[in-house]
Amino acid sequence: MKRNSLNFWLDVLAFLCLVGLVWTGLLIHRVLPPGIRGGGSHLELWGLNRHDYGEIHLALGVGFLALMLAHLLLHWGWVCCVVGRAFGKK
Repeated sequence: MKRNSLNFWLDVLAFLCLVGLVWTGLLIHRVLPPGIRGGGSHLELWGLNRHDYGEIHLALGVGFLALMLAHLLLHWGWVCCVVGRAFGKK
């Protein structure tokens, strides 16, 4: 696979993970808040409870971190160049 194609698909997957992180985070925070409501019944959305969405959120976070590390490695030369210029090296 060419470097540009790899970078494109890496960025697409990272974006999808980020969207999933935001979505599950909002579900956990707004739709399925902590605590027990209604006399011991737990809230669920689409058959999953708060803890299930928390597991999905964690997996997406780990995936996003791995994709960002791969992205950083793919652009390492650029990072070194920019950091070098910032500290006055040529």
